[in-house]
Amino acid sequence: MLSGMTVANAVIEYLATQDKHIQNLLLQKTLYYLNADKMIATNGEEALIADNFEKWSYGPVDPEVYQTYRKYGSQAIPAPEPETIDDFLTSEAKLDSGHYYQDKITDSDTLKRIRKVSEAIFDHYQQKPFDLVQKTHDEPAWKEAENEIKSGHLHIKYQNNEIYQFLKQEGLKSWLNLDI
Repeated sequence: MLSGMTVANAVIEYLATQDKHIQNLLLQKTLYYLNADKMIATNGEEALIADNFEKWSYGPVDPEVYQTYRKYGSQAIPAPEPETIDDFLTSEAKLDSGHYYQDKITDSDTLKRIRKVSEAIFDHYQQKPFDLVQKTHDEPAWKEAENEIKSGHLHIKYQNNEIYQFLKQEGLKSWLNLDI
């Protein structure tokens, strides 16, 4: 499994090469669905992201990724400088937060799938990210915790199995109306 930051940076970098720039809200949902995509592909045996997503008022969030990019608010997250792009994909990278991430996306099939799914989500939802928020709110995993979330409870974790059970039944492609 990879850190959420490694996958987030791969998404940001790839979309930037396509002249597409993602905001933190859409990035969070993209990471969540990339994680679900990997679980579906492996029959629930493996997640893409090692981090635990939390149930927040706007849906699933990887707290570390959120904290790193929250300074951009609703603005697009800038792409890394061209000389550091390869660092995000293949080697150690230091982020503004001062943290180092050493995991690598070395599997070309994984990287291709990350790119394909993230671009499809971006293309479909960039103009309407709150439609994607609503999708996550319609899922049983979020709905079951809705009262706690709205009451201000923090750090309510998603369980990979609850994500997998729902999305394997619905199918990620049809749930999100994507051509993947």
